[in-house]
Amino acid sequence: MKKILVTGSTGLLGNCLTNYLQNKNYKLIKHGFKKKSEMNFDLTKKNEVERLINKTIPNTIINLSALTNVDVCEKNVIKAFNINSLILNNIKEIIKNKKINLIHVSTDQLYNASDSKVLNKEEDIKPINIYSITKLLGEMFISDINSSVIRTNFFGFSLIKNRESFSDWIINNIKKRKKIRLVNNIFFNPLSIISLIKYIEFFLINPKYGVYNLGSRGTISKYSFGKLLSKKLNLDDKFIEETTIEDLNLFTKRPKNMSMDCTKFEKTFNITLPNIDDEISKLIDV
Repeated sequence: MKKILVTGSTGLLGNCLTNYLQNKNYKLIKHGFKKKSEMNFDLTKKNEVERLINKTIPNTIINLSALTNVDVCEKNVIKAFNINSLILNNIKEIIKNKKINLIHVSTDQLYNASDSKVLNKEEDIKPINIYSITKLLGEMFISDINSSVIRTNFFGFSLIKNRESFSDWIINNIKKRKKIRLVNNIFFNPLSIISLIKYIEFFLINPKYGVYNLGSRGTISKYSFGKLLSKKLNLDDKFIEETTIEDLNLFTKRPKNMSMDCTKFEKTFNITLPNIDDEISKLIDV
């Protein structure tokens, strides 16, 4: 039985992934930053990482530890570096001479294609804020060991109280009859969290090393995503207002086109990824 250590298991993705994996044939070890976590080690400290790994002796580590709030990252560079970069370097240093596979979930915010119709390949990186820079540094730290890096974006229902996903935020505000503004000039191709956790398991079953884009087929703007989500769930989309990223006047600069070319993943695992319409439809049955 494979022993899997999931770091950052108390986060939005971590909760869903561990809930899925615990019903499979794995010995699951859950690490989190909350005091009530099964394993509560400070991974920004190398000696704590060493203690955790020596205590659990996993076959595979799935790293979900991340500081994802882009404004917090921009305002606190050291904190962003410690969580998004240093943790991975610490893990690398401890496992580099051990037979332990590492799966790391990264972000599509490393991309920023100038043309909205372009799908970014794995080499087309253009980080433009502290969040994306520290995520890229983290990837670079583990590039010389046997690691699988998954660049992705996801949506779906959160299992954590008071922690909303992007789709949760849209749905909850519409149900409260509150107007929201969604931008028409930021493009992405997210997966449902239902699909993402299943694809992460592909790397557990058949480890493939390197960097992989993982998203749905095609591309869609944040505004069109909100409209399609509302239509699928029979919600009143009159509460969605169309705007641009420039009009929001956000503190931190955001990439405009994060849409990913996922051909490498599809060819490696010999599958065809679903389109965004099918992915949103999966929320209906949840």
